[in-house]
Amino acid sequence: MAEHAPSSTSAKSCGASSRTLLEPGHEEEWARLNAQKREALTPPPGTPVEDLLRQGQALSKQAAWLLDAVERGRESGG
Repeated sequence: MAEHAPSSTSAKSCGASSRTLLEPGHEEEWARLNAQKREALTPPPGTPVEDLLRQGQALSKQAAWLLDAVERGRESGG
């Protein structure tokens, strides 16, 4: 999987003004990252529904925790 990881050399070749993947010009890197994420998140065929539900519930818990943390940060002025 190392071939899909963002490399410092590709970031350097984009020029000094492009320092993060959020700036324009990183579409190919985003496409690689998104494909890697899809592959990692796609369950194997035949995965029992119970396992999928358990995984979905865990992700929902994480999302709720993250939203709560962000909202607390906004309230405290962060």
